Amino acid sequence: MSGGSPEGVPGGSEDPKAALAGRLLAGRGATARRPVARPLRRLRDHPGIGEITTLLDLARENGMDGGGYFVPQRKAGNGRAEVQGGQIMVNFSSYDYLGLGDLPELREAAREAVATYGASLSATRSVGGDIDLYHTLEAEIADIYGTEDAVLFVSGYLTNVAFLAYAVGPEDLVVHDELSHNSMIAGARLSGARRLAFRHNDPEHLDAMLTRHRRSGSICLVMIEGVYSMDGDIGRLPEILEVARRHECDIYIDEAHSFGVLGPTGRGVLEHFGVAPDPDIVLMNTVSKALASVGGYVTGQRDLLLAIRYLAPGAVLYCAPMPASQAAATLASLQVLRARPDLPAKARSNAELFTKELNRLGIDTGLSHGTAVVPAMTGSSVAAVRLSSMLRENGIIAYGLFHPVVPENLARVRFFVSAAHLEEDLVRTAEITAKCAAEAGVTLRPRS
Repeated sequence: MSGGSPEGVPGGSEDPKAALAGRLLAGRGATARRPVARPLRRLRDHPGIGEITTLLDLARENGMDGGGYFVPQRKAGNGRAEVQGGQIMVNFSSYDYLGLGDLPELREAAREAVATYGASLSATRSVGGDIDLYHTLEAEIADIYGTEDAVLFVSGYLTNVAFLAYAVGPEDLVVHDELSHNSMIAGARLSGARRLAFRHNDPEHLDAMLTRHRRSGSICLVMIEGVYSMDGDIGRLPEILEVARRHECDIYIDEAHSFGVLGPTGRGVLEHFGVAPDPDIVLMNTVSKALASVGGYVTGQRDLLLAIRYLAPGAVLYCAPMPASQAAATLASLQVLRARPDLPAKARSNAELFTKELNRLGIDTGLSHGTAVVPAMTGSSVAAVRLSSMLRENGIIAYGLFHPVVPENLARVRFFVSAAHLEEDLVRTAEITAKCAAEAGVTLRPRS
């Protein structure tokens, strides 16, 4: 061996680029795999085009152009919506669980923020787009939860994707409920972490999976939801938290459908179960649900969120913030929640009344219990489309969920119940739903 420069270094016996290529190939195995030849196609041949065409054809055949989706609304409020043509309909498609979206306080807060800060900050928070309003809102969120800090994101979906893509990586393990929201799965996939799913709301299965796989990841993050958006059931937090702690895992909770509804004062699933905030618990929420705005946040341990604030690409670093108008509206919503602890109780009592009436009339509401998400199970996609169409003909907006969004036998029409719904509208809607469901071919099983 000569005494000159090492190989792969300028002045050595091998070209630097060739040396780098050799190391990369060596890391992938002794021989490089040849690319697999695939049929060429263009975006105009995307498989999603065929999928949506099939779904829309099914809807059209059952009297719902466009699948009943993307129907323009002129105004929504108080559990009702004004659609094109001026018709007023009972609205079960809104996530506005506390009925805050049309409050004068929110309108005025948003108006004042636009007058003060403009329509957009036109920069990321880290380089010129930061304002005191964001810090005030983050402090209020942390205080509401009793956590150390909070970080705002521009959307709820992006909150899950950006946080998870940064917080865990290829050396880590993510174990999630099999019914976790798409945004949680997308973030976990983007992170490169190993990803495993445990049976829905099954702490015993989670325990078995962690017993087998926990050592395969440096960080292990267990992901659940406070309330599951498709079925309306509550995550079994105490049991799942006990399992996670025993296996030295952190836990990530999506509160999109639980904050504002669960807990005596609407603080969400921790308050519902009497669980104290913990450095190993990260809470996520989207403000487009009970807080009647647009954006999202995570709240938890200060040092972790400092790293998120400065380094997570989809948080503050490369992403413009929510408009000041939405931050102001969110802050106003939190202040209303503090002043009106009756609103979460009203949302829950309305949901309980509606669920009870549907069950009495023979509608299967699946796993939903004690939350504002109430599915009417139809058993088939065709029945779900037909039922949604019939409800619209009767002045009720509630959308069908059908295959491939859910398994064919679990197709449903999903109702979001609000504190703003009138009791007479809830009772009447249950009666119309049962009548239309029977006509749509749904088997009714009245409960005594």
